[in-house]
Amino acid sequence: MNKKLKFCLIWVVLVIISAIPPAVQTVMAFGPGIHLVGTDIEPGVYRTTGEITYFARLSGLTGEFSDIIANGAPSQPPVLVEIKPTDVGFESKGSGQWTMIDDTYQPEPTTLFGGGWWIVGTDIIPGLYRTEDTVNYLERLSGLGAEFQDIIANAVPPQGPVIVEIKTDDLAFHSKTDGLWSLVDESYNPQVRSTIGDGYWIVNLDIMPGIYRTEDDVQYYARLSGFGNEFQDIITNAALVSGGATIEILESDVGFLTKGGAKWSRLETEPNANLLPGILFLLLNE
Repeated sequence: MNKKLKFCLIWVVLVIISAIPPAVQTVMAFGPGIHLVGTDIEPGVYRTTGEITYFARLSGLTGEFSDIIANGAPSQPPVLVEIKPTDVGFESKGSGQWTMIDDTYQPEPTTLFGGGWWIVGTDIIPGLYRTEDTVNYLERLSGLGAEFQDIIANAVPPQGPVIVEIKTDDLAFHSKTDGLWSLVDESYNPQVRSTIGDGYWIVNLDIMPGIYRTEDDVQYYARLSGFGNEFQDIITNAALVSGGATIEILESDVGFLTKGGAKWSRLETEPNANLLPGILFLLLNE
């Protein structure tokens, strides 16, 4: 081959190769900024370390409100979010890092945990949990897309003890609290109370069945068949009750919830000993 022709062919090949843009490599961990899904980052479930002040799943990059699929302003880590293949971008603010959860993520499930997002069956064991610390918000989740339809049940609990049942088929649990949740198991053996205030109470453990009365105004109270915070867990309830209230808590009830600062006392329902002679007289002379 002519040396001049050979040189020209090599030059053409080099020009063509240099014109090909380098392949963009997606990453499985990233920090703040706006990241293109499928280009900068892969879709998947991500978990944070460090502080995240804001995140948003985006359907567009115009900066308009309509581009936001779902967003959040987390108060504490860890944060979990699913970035979906149909998302265009993902925005994150704060110094924290996002890392994709893959097959290598195999923590030991725990029964003692704090606020943040937790995967049920992976991070935490399902079951009945209790805390005496302030809980500003809690939610049981069927998904991690930060969308409204991901919420199975949620609550803004009262002061006092808070109880929630995290179920086996829940995908995740999220709460805002500086305290700790602990599993209610056979070791939970509280002193039974006859007087209670705000909070969630387990019937036949925290309180005995019976007739309870308060002379205070009551913001809200409910007899419960479960602690899932779902509508079907409510046997009966009342709100904005003025001038006091009386309610019978049955032995078959699972729990009782009260909000608003009212103090409830269990009434002594045994017959008054001073009335027994009169009752016997009436019975014998019927």
